[in-house]
Amino acid sequence: MKITFEYRRQIVLDEEKSSDVLTEFPRFRDVKGLVEQDFILKFGEDVAAKFLERWPTTFKQKIIQQSKALPTTNDLEELIYCAEMKGKGMRPLLALDGTVIFPQLSFSST
Repeated sequence: MKITFEYRRQIVLDEEKSSDVLTEFPRFRDVKGLVEQDFILKFGEDVAAKFLERWPTTFKQKIIQQSKALPTTNDLEELIYCAEMKGKGMRPLLALDGTVIFPQLSFSST
């Protein structure tokens, strides 16, 4: 993952290509801790630890709100749904170990 980090970062930051990252790297859904790993590569261990500590109280709701303003995709709808269901008996989007969870859900586009 370190080898493709800079290339993936360029894709994510490009407004025209950012929605294609999972198409180009479809196995990322299976990589445990990918978000945390990339965050550590970009900002270092100390900053990453502080981010995970502050996620539930500082960042989570802001990110959910901003995500709702993005163009809708099935992947995005799944992520928002999982994030909002934390605390309602559902598995969290970002677990304590930094794992992103992508449950198998179906959403219609209508």
